[in-house]
Amino acid sequence: MHLTQKEIEQFYKLWYALIYGVNKIHKVLPSFNKPVYGTNVDVSQEQFCAIRDEMWNNPQWIDEFLKMHDDGEFTESERAIIYSWRKKFVRSRFVIMKHLAKYSVLMSFGDEKETKLYGALGISDSFKDMCDSYAPIMVDAVLLPFGEKIIFDSFIASYNISFGSGMRASLKDTYDEVKFSNGIITSLADGAVAEVSKPKAAPRNKVPDIMKVKQEEIGALINKFCDEKLNEEYKEVANGVLVKLCRKRPSPLVNGKANTWACGIIYAVGSHNFLFDKSQKLYMKATDIPDWFGLSKNTASGKANEINKMLKIDNFNTDYIIESLKESHPAFFIKRLNRYWG
Repeated sequence: MHLTQKEIEQFYKLWYALIYGVNKIHKVLPSFNKPVYGTNVDVSQEQFCAIRDEMWNNPQWIDEFLKMHDDGEFTESERAIIYSWRKKFVRSRFVIMKHLAKYSVLMSFGDEKETKLYGALGISDSFKDMCDSYAPIMVDAVLLPFGEKIIFDSFIASYNISFGSGMRASLKDTYDEVKFSNGIITSLADGAVAEVSKPKAAPRNKVPDIMKVKQEEIGALINKFCDEKLNEEYKEVANGVLVKLCRKRPSPLVNGKANTWACGIIYAVGSHNFLFDKSQKLYMKATDIPDWFGLSKNTASGKANEINKMLKIDNFNTDYIIESLKESHPAFFIKRLNRYWG
C-alpha cells in the first residue's frame, strides 16, 4: 500500500524541487536549503510545511514554477505529474476508514452530497503503518495524483480524537452509502472511473444506527396523524422526508422534540401538496396540523420552513409530491417544460 522504490525516488525528486523552487520565487522563507532525497541536507519539517501550506493556498504558484523550469530539467512526463498536482490536488479533512490490500480508504469529512471515498497509497510507508493500523482516524491531508494512483503530499496531521460507538456507526453508515452511490475513487486522472462494484440493492431507507430511535419516535407520530387525518400517500412522503433528515450529516433531528419535528414535516409536505387549498379534494386548515400536535401555527410553519430550506422543497422540486398530484402539480409541468426547451 505504498509506492515502489523507483516511484518514491521520482516523487521526492519532483516534490523537493517544487517546494524549493516555489520558495525561491516567492520568498516564503528567506533561507531554505534545497532538500535532496537520500541525503542528510538539514531541512526542518516546520520550514518545509510553511512553504507547502502557502503553496496550496496559492496553487497558481505551480504554474509559475513550471514556466521558470522549462529548460530540460524535467522530462515531459515529470512536468505532466507536477501539472497534475496543480489541477487535481484534493485538500481536505478526511477520516481514514479502512486499510485494504491495495490502498487505504479516506473519506472526506463533508455533508452527504460532498462526501467522497478515496483509495490512497502511502509514499514509503503505508497509511496503515503511519497510523498504527488504527481506524477510523481524522486527519488533514492533501491528496495528489501520481499516474493512475492517488498518494498524499508527504505530510499528514492527525487529530487526537476518539470516536464513540455511535459516531463510529454513523461513519460506517456514511461509508456504506457513499460506496454504494459512487464507489471508491482510486485515480484522479481525467476520465478515471471509481472502483468497487455497486451492490445489487441500495439501502434506500436505511438510516444511521444512532438515529433509529429518533426515527421510530417521530415516525410513530407521523403515522398516527396520517392514519387519522390524511392517507397513505401523505404517510409515505412524510416518512421519506423523515429518512432524509435522519441521513443528513449531522442530522438536525438530534435537537428538538419529536412532536415538533413530526408536525413540521407534515406541515411542509402538506403545504407543498396544496393541503391548505380549499379547491383540493383533501383539504385541511393550516391550523389543524399544529392543533393536533398541541403547538402554535407559528411553530409549525417555522419548523416547516426550516425543513424546506434543508431539503430544498420548493415549487421546482418533484421529490415530495403525493402520487395522486403527480400529473397536475406545477413542479412536474415546469420540469416537462424545461425538458422541452432544453
